[in-house]
Amino acid sequence: MKAGRIASLAFVLGMCLAGPVRAAEPAKAVETVGGPVPSVVGGRVFLDANANGRLDEGEKGLAGVAVTDSVIFVTTGDDGSYTIKVSPDPLIPYRPSQVVSVSWPSGKWPTGAWWRRLSDIKPNESVSFGLRDDEQKLPFSFAQGTDPHDSFRRRHNWVFRDDIVRMGDAAKFCVITGDLNYIGPGNYKEEFERIAEFTQNFPVPMFHTAGNHDLMGIHVKNWDRKDPLYGNAAWTRFLGPVRWSFNYAGVHVVGLDWAGFYSGALNAGIPDVTIDWLRKDLEALAAGTRTVMFVHHAWSPKEAFYDLAARHKVELILGGHSHRNMDMSFGGVKSLTTMSLYRLVYVTAGTMDIIDCCPYRQKPTDQHVEHCGVFLPPGSELEKNRSRHGTLENVVLSSGSRAVGDLRAERLEIVAEIEPATARRFGLRIAPPDRREQPLEIAFTGERFVSAAGVTTYSGLRPGGKSMGLHVFVADGMIKVYANNVVAFRRPFNLDKPAEVTVFAEDGAATFRKVDVWELKPKP
Repeated sequence: MKAGRIASLAFVLGMCLAGPVRAAEPAKAVETVGGPVPSVVGGRVFLDANANGRLDEGEKGLAGVAVTDSVIFVTTGDDGSYTIKVSPDPLIPYRPSQVVSVSWPSGKWPTGAWWRRLSDIKPNESVSFGLRDDEQKLPFSFAQGTDPHDSFRRRHNWVFRDDIVRMGDAAKFCVITGDLNYIGPGNYKEEFERIAEFTQNFPVPMFHTAGNHDLMGIHVKNWDRKDPLYGNAAWTRFLGPVRWSFNYAGVHVVGLDWAGFYSGALNAGIPDVTIDWLRKDLEALAAGTRTVMFVHHAWSPKEAFYDLAARHKVELILGGHSHRNMDMSFGGVKSLTTMSLYRLVYVTAGTMDIIDCCPYRQKPTDQHVEHCGVFLPPGSELEKNRSRHGTLENVVLSSGSRAVGDLRAERLEIVAEIEPATARRFGLRIAPPDRREQPLEIAFTGERFVSAAGVTTYSGLRPGGKSMGLHVFVADGMIKVYANNVVAFRRPFNLDKPAEVTVFAEDGAATFRKVDVWELKPKP
């Protein structure tokens, strides 16, 4: 079993929700190093009909919704009410858990804050969470970024944000899997506030999981363990819970913490308290619920974490820490680390397709060339696998299509350079020549790239008006697509008979400067 994995934790900062409902028990205060916090929290999870973030008269409670303090769970009653006796979290020394949050069901979305810090809750205050109806269906996409290490200051972070803006509603939410900066005693407040501001202004809901560099004290010797901000206490003060979950379109989404200060030292790996919380979270799911998990790094010295993920058939784990794209799958669970900064995941009824995106537009760093997975190997490595060849050059199509030579093959490599001109839509199609089957299409719509997965995955691929470039491989039951050295994705695709490649343009003209198609030699 490989050591090194992934998962997550998240946050969205917003206004506090409070209503007139009383907790089932009085909110007794417990004195901690960080100040008094309630030992019992109660309130209601309700359908926020007017989406104003407040529990108004006549708004109905939602039954069976999970509420957690990151250690235990309770579920709401028939009227949406809950009461949770706050549990100590061993990873936050000298104080109980810092946050209470809601884990909302599919078809719902928060209308305001979905978590509250205990220290912000007044005596006898009812803590209620509003959810609205939300249309959710397959397929959908989400983004995962990781390891910015700069509080989202550098240019590629803003390119990432602009990419998501141009995608419109293609990405439904985003998770950043930790190492947001190098948090120290002198700059923690400014850095956390900057991260929160970037998150609040992001075009889609953004969640986070904490990395080792996000923990207070990791960069300072002899940090006072009784400091109110020690360990992940600063994280919970600014960014919310260290463990969280919610559901979207029937998919369960989980964020976990990876490292913590306990037993007098920094300990890496999935902690026992996190594994126990995850077990409770997964065991409450209906049988067959698909699950995707996020964590800074899924390595753990404890086999219990891997066994738990495999037993519940977790479909995908995503994380970072490695600063490269790596496959760290284990026990039948697909587990990937991501190169800074992001990937897109396209979720269909049967798959979670990975689309690698590199926000370095011009000359990528050596590190990205080596590890990002978007960039191709040297040409000589590719050429040795080529055999029969078809080509076309300087062909202008206006609302039409044309085959690339008369080459037909089951194993293909395609290289295309295209100038869009006035075409609304243009690209390549791969299909058997009898046309009885739906062709696989790889297309550009304006400056947006529509992958063979069938989703608009990326935009801004043509900086400065340059032509579009595609490099495609179809072989061994997979299709791999590279677009302008910025986007790469792969997904299962089988050709059981020879196929041809055609180019096309719709609603206008496009110039196909050069398109080459090779039959690839079979593997020896």
